Order: sequence, then structure tokens, then C-alpha cells
Amino acid sequence: MTIGVTDGMSDGSRAFSSEQGPQIAFAVRDGAFTVPAGATSIEVTASPEAAPAARPANGALVSNLYRLKAIADGKPVTLAPNATVIINLRASQSTTQNVIISTWDGARWTQVATRQVGQEVYAAELPTLTPVAVVRLEQGVLPTVHAPGPTTRPSAATAIGSNPSGAVGGDGAVRGRALWLILAGTIALLAAALITVRRWPEADS
Repeated sequence: MTIGVTDGMSDGSRAFSSEQGPQIAFAVRDGAFTVPAGATSIEVTASPEAAPAARPANGALVSNLYRLKAIADGKPVTLAPNATVIINLRASQSTTQNVIISTWDGARWTQVATRQVGQEVYAAELPTLTPVAVVRLEQGVLPTVHAPGPTTRPSAATAIGSNPSGAVGGDGAVRGRALWLILAGTIALLAAALITVRRWPEADS
């Protein structure tokens, strides 16, 4: 996905993948990225990667592991201070067990405050562009972090920055275009280059 730069500030935007049964979606507000001098656009990608051998504590992966990257003029770009990227991920199936979005730093998994926004769709805010996946916790295991109440979230249909076609609901769901309604909440993103999505085998409950 290409994000424009206006007066030295990255534009707000959101993106969805185009494959059937989409997997991931994200949204950013105006000024979310640190823009290098002279840059006119930022390329954002979400690439599925092989799951690491290390298993999340008391849980199992139920989505692809995605690596988010932002590039401007061939160089990595980071999120601006206090900025976040709102991400929605789809699990492989619905469950009555607790589900949490977790990030992977190459050595360990870290749970992120997560809200369920669809039958199999989960939302979270990330302060950094880091590999991320959905983890289904073992029966009876509770998340170590919890999402704040809806009143602290952006209101429903709030435009993302200057892009009126993208919005984040009060539940953290990335909304926009007919895909959300057609798939009853199943949404996803594919940035710049289309990458074939791999399904992980379903983990034992």
C-alpha cells in the first residue's frame, strides 16, 4: 500500500487484502509515520512468514505470522512517537476460548490488548511495526492484558486522517468498503505486493 505525504506529514489511510477469506487489515491516522526529509510517499507491506519454533506460552497460533514494514526512498520508516497502527487479524476458526493478538520480537511472544470485532476477527493497536499473529489460549487461560473500554476508542465511523473512505469503529474494527458487510466482519489487508497467504494447520484445543 502506498501512503501519501502532505507537507511533510504522512496521510491517514487504511487497507484490506483482496484474497477470498481475507486475513488482515490495518489503519493509520495522519502523521502516524516519521517521514524522512524529501520523501513523497511511504510503501507499507504486510508479509506472511513461517511461524517460529517457539510456541506462545499457554497458547497456539491460529493465524499467519505477519511482518509489517514501512519504506520511504528505500529506507525503513518507523511510527512517529505516540503513534499506533490499528490492526485487525482473522483467526482460522471461531472458538469459545480466549484469543489474543501477540507480537514476536525474535525471542519471545508478547500479548497485546485485544478486542474481538467479528466472529473470527480481532483488533489491537501496535506502537511499533513488529511481527504479529493471533494466539488461541488454552482452555481456562486468561489474557495477561486487556483492551480498554469502548469509550476510550475512536468513535464509530471516525475518518482516518484525511482519508474519508477509511474508518475505525469504537470497537477498534477497521471499517470501509463493502468487504466488511459481505464477509460479516471478516476483513484483511495486503499491502503493496500481493503475497500468497499460507494457512497454518489448526492447533489442538
